[in-house]
Amino acid sequence: MDTNEVSKLVEFAAQLYQKGEGKGTELNILEKSILQQALEGISLKDIKYGTYKQGSINNKAASLWKKLSSVTGTDINIRNVREELEEFQKQRSQPPTIPPPHSPSQTQPELNGHTNLNGKNHQTLSNGQTPSKEPAFIESHDLIASEIGINNGNNRNGNHSHNLNYANSDQADDLKRQLYQSSETNNSENQTIEDSAPDSTAEESSPSSQSFPLENYAPPPINSAQKWHNFINFIKPGVPLLVSVGILGSLFSLSWLASWYGVTNHLKGQLPQAKVGYRVALKLNPLSPSAHYNQGLMYEDQRDFTRAYQEYEIAMEGGLVAAYNNLARLDIIWKKDYTAALDRLQKALPLTEEQTLKYDIHKNMGWALLKLYRHAEAKAHLQDAIKLTPERAPAHCILAQVLEHQQDNKGALFEWKQCLAYASNYKPDETIWIGMAKQRVHSLEDNNEE
Repeated sequence: MDTNEVSKLVEFAAQLYQKGEGKGTELNILEKSILQQALEGISLKDIKYGTYKQGSINNKAASLWKKLSSVTGTDINIRNVREELEEFQKQRSQPPTIPPPHSPSQTQPELNGHTNLNGKNHQTLSNGQTPSKEPAFIESHDLIASEIGINNGNNRNGNHSHNLNYANSDQADDLKRQLYQSSETNNSENQTIEDSAPDSTAEESSPSSQSFPLENYAPPPINSAQKWHNFINFIKPGVPLLVSVGILGSLFSLSWLASWYGVTNHLKGQLPQAKVGYRVALKLNPLSPSAHYNQGLMYEDQRDFTRAYQEYEIAMEGGLVAAYNNLARLDIIWKKDYTAALDRLQKALPLTEEQTLKYDIHKNMGWALLKLYRHAEAKAHLQDAIKLTPERAPAHCILAQVLEHQQDNKGALFEWKQCLAYASNYKPDETIWIGMAKQRVHSLEDNNEE
């Protein structure tokens, strides 16, 4: 197993724990290092990490195997960890089963209580508007898997409303013909078409946490015919289901399938295929907040901040609270408009009770306030973020800078060490935090000795 494969498997395990038993918290850097060395074939007695003694490493390794066992449902230890994680990763990479849509006669679940695939609650806005119900990413690229339904189309300010502009019936008929024609062709050819875009590497960071510019991501182009063939192959298993419940003509259902295709490929880092899914979803449902939001994330991954900003604005008008946060983050790192960022975040904060999103809003408010030299307010928001999720690095890293501005070197040293403890080498922005933290810890410790 080469270094790249090891890194991908470590990141897969970390995300698996974060979205399962971790409930939003990640494996820390020591646990990731132990896992990486174990996957490289290093025996437990030979695993090293900094100045940690062997007994501490052994205890942390035992805790790590327990965590991984809890999320995989198998008894994991250093001897079988590679085999079990590879098998679990293989199972997870299988195409998802498409859930049956709700019929109009069904009673909709209570919207304040429905959860996404990662077990996180998704809320109704304070003015009664519900978030978008197609698959969507939230701040950490998690998938919102909510029931199929039609967004009410009101903008969050309540000044006016609009109906969703669905595609006309001719477009629906064209898409149905493509579905059946492709199905017949594929059955006769009996061949498998594979996506040629590369898998995302472990170094790809979540768009929401990007604090610094990353390398451009430019997958090799795929011809249009192949993109469509891949899309049709993806949704083809769901066609009999749609026919059986009599809603093949429902453009919303087709839009939902297209969004799901886009999200699935986006999570794999296959941006050309993701673009096809989002484009189809928006043709069928042009005002879908979640499709615009997802497309914004895709543009941001490609470093096209202008288009990403535009897509987030549309999603925000559609009532997607996470879009406020992403716009504010771009205001900070791209437009350098810290006042605008703060204004957006102040509007977004009372609109959500979801812990991960609240953390990101508090963290970004602290960041904007730091840039505005309002250090006392920045400190308060960053401490609020840390209370919500103490094992995420960014708030610690920003709080350390605030405390240095306040001449609290002892507090700053503690926060820089916390930043180092929780930052991940697998996220480019946090790699930058790690470099900064090491420099500041060294400098502050030298000052203390003097």
